Amino acid sequence: MKRKNLSKIVALGMCAAMLLSGCGADKGKSGSAQATSGKSTSAASTNTGDSKEALKFKVTTIYFGDKSPEGTEIQKKWLEMCESKMGRPLDITFEYIHSGDYTEKLQVINAGGDLPDILTCFSSKGSTKQMIDEYGSKGLYLNLAEHLDKMPNYKSFLDKDPNSKKNLFTPEGALYGAYNLSITHTGSAHCAGSTLMAVKNSVLKKLNLPIPTTLDEVYKTAKAIKEAGVSKYPIVQLEEWQKPEDVVFDAYHTNAKRYFDGTKFQYGPLSDDYKLALQYLNKIYTEGLISPDYFTYTTDMGNADLESGSACIFLSSWEGYPGTWATERPADEWVGVPIPTSDKYKDKAWQFEREFVNEYEFNSRYATVVNAQSPVAEEMVKFLDIQYDQDIIDLLNWGIEGKTYEVKDGKKHLIIDKEKFAELGMPVSGNMRSGIFPQPQDMDLWRIEITNPSPIYWDNKIVDEKLVAFATKVMNASNISPTDGAPNPSISSDESSEYANIMTPVETYAQEQKVKFIKGERSFDEWNKYIEELNNMGDINAALEIYNSKLK
Repeated sequence: MKRKNLSKIVALGMCAAMLLSGCGADKGKSGSAQATSGKSTSAASTNTGDSKEALKFKVTTIYFGDKSPEGTEIQKKWLEMCESKMGRPLDITFEYIHSGDYTEKLQVINAGGDLPDILTCFSSKGSTKQMIDEYGSKGLYLNLAEHLDKMPNYKSFLDKDPNSKKNLFTPEGALYGAYNLSITHTGSAHCAGSTLMAVKNSVLKKLNLPIPTTLDEVYKTAKAIKEAGVSKYPIVQLEEWQKPEDVVFDAYHTNAKRYFDGTKFQYGPLSDDYKLALQYLNKIYTEGLISPDYFTYTTDMGNADLESGSACIFLSSWEGYPGTWATERPADEWVGVPIPTSDKYKDKAWQFEREFVNEYEFNSRYATVVNAQSPVAEEMVKFLDIQYDQDIIDLLNWGIEGKTYEVKDGKKHLIIDKEKFAELGMPVSGNMRSGIFPQPQDMDLWRIEITNPSPIYWDNKIVDEKLVAFATKVMNASNISPTDGAPNPSISSDESSEYANIMTPVETYAQEQKVKFIKGERSFDEWNKYIEELNNMGDINAALEIYNSKLK
């Protein structure tokens, strides 16, 4: 089943969560690469003068949705604008790879060493920046730190982000990527990890059940729904990257991997809180309140449950869905609930966070790089820099003044409906991203302008508010997640290798045992033995110290 039943503005994600407003619409679709010619025949080409030879180069990047942005109005305008700012015609060959297959194909590209002139870097299997630094140190990617004098736009934004030096540069001072930029003039407070619990209130009303706000209440509610014969498996996983267990881990102040606890980095699977979280997951699993297939659930499966009506509780859903569903399926009365609390931490919830704590902030999970061996590497440096030019940023965010947006009292506002975003090639559509992914993003557009009020259960009542405004109003010292402003220190390639050598076998084993504990295939009576097994696999404290030493 296609994702047409989900929000039309979903981006990858949500990946992760999701980038930036959720990246990865139609993630489950075929990932066959598309190679097309991007040579512009625009007026901008003519204006640069026919005497100038076209600059030819190849770009490999991500596409979302059903097709690439080739031929859309914004893509054409972007090419024209790039030609004008480069001062010559451009003959670009684009290779588009679907987001669902990008991580694997990027590995093949890097391993083979046959790189395009410009390459989008994103990995769903680990730290993108560590991957970039690793291949950059091997000579595959150009060290942009040596070319910043030719990148005035990029350098200006680097200077505006107070954390760019420690988060983007290597300890040796190298900078191998042109990273994703978020511009957030008014702040962006929202639900932790862009995640809300979502409950179908129409079912709860029929069964005279209150909206749950704690894990214990979720269990009782799901059990009552099951016993009433409404749904065989009331708790459902909606998407691959929105895992129910992650919400349970947050409720118990832990994580399935390394995480920042507000003071230092910890490894979740060693903690007693992690054990409590697994015991809760074991309870809802063994009592049949969640599908036994949830470990391998896909977006299509979750969407089918949503469509059929069997889904009643999404422990984890992208925060924008309840608002979307309020319009698309009003009879269901879906309501968003901030991450439920646990019995241990009922007065200290990890519910809200500011995704961006500075007005200008770079995201090290997404970047474009230049092939160090490219015969046009110098020109690529200039080309990447103009992607941070304000005219390009405005185009790839707001579109064309007078057609897609207008300026009133010094502020931009859209003047077209969301249904037109993808047709025009506007990146804010989520599934049709003109330019080269990732583009700098105006988060006032992504987080505020295009969002609808969402039904949210808070303080014993349902409120309809835009999430940024709501979260900003209700955040306080007791409900902020440590991910709010969490450090993201850069480590050297040697440190990265050392960390991987220690933690790869540990994390693989912990993942296997997590599933066994949840399914009941391993008894919690063996917990101490499990902890001993993990510690014997590698010096976990030494691995954590690689990151914690950077906090000093």
